[in-house]
Amino acid sequence: AKKSPKEPGFFRRIVSGATIVFKNAVMLTAFLGFAAYMVLNPLLYSIVGPAFGLFMAGGDATRAASVASNVTSLYSLGGLFGGLIMWRESKIITNAKEEPRPQTKGRSLLRGLRWIGHKFDALILKAYLDKWISSSVKDGKLTDEGEKEILRKSILFWMILGTIGLGAFSAMMLPTPYVVYAAIIPFGIAQVIANLKLRTLVMSEAPKDDRAKVNGFVGAAALALVALSLNLAGKLFDSL
Repeated sequence: AKKSPKEPGFFRRIVSGATIVFKNAVMLTAFLGFAAYMVLNPLLYSIVGPAFGLFMAGGDATRAASVASNVTSLYSLGGLFGGLIMWRESKIITNAKEEPRPQTKGRSLLRGLRWIGHKFDALILKAYLDKWISSSVKDGKLTDEGEKEILRKSILFWMILGTIGLGAFSAMMLPTPYVVYAAIIPFGIAQVIANLKLRTLVMSEAPKDDRAKVNGFVGAAALALVALSLNLAGKLFDSL
């Protein structure tokens, strides 16, 4: 009886995924961006937030915990809003690729939620998405290539906003935490969206049969970078 071909081991698959990523300039650039944004999450939760709390509280552990939890919870709230924006953005793009469906009358609650969704979609369209869709539509429909182009533009847009949002960290030098509280929400929105979109771009560029390998490498490399960054950042803060 013929033996079935042996499945490649874990490390061999990781190396294979890394080879695919490093040979593709778009995938490599997106991966490096994703890794940079990925590292910010644990740094904020584990080191920067608690350190800022201690700085604001003057060493009072109870007050420091309150300030740190406010920073991280507001950042998470921004991430929640970011997820909502991504969901509606995806819905708008999907609708642009398909024929519009007739709206059926539903219960008053569903009509109310649908009305809120339409208003939210209109805000996203007006802010940035409408001009991108208009320039990518051919014969009244959005093509697959047009969808990829919108993804690239959206990634760049949110990366720029995320980079600008890094200014929230400079506000940590002020003697009040409220400026940081206000700035960390939009930073969370942009950071989470850019992070997820960059990973999506990496996976969309990967060959269909190799996506599991690429996904494995991206996940493993990101975790390794997070561990290294936390270690180095901890030593840096200990030396201050």
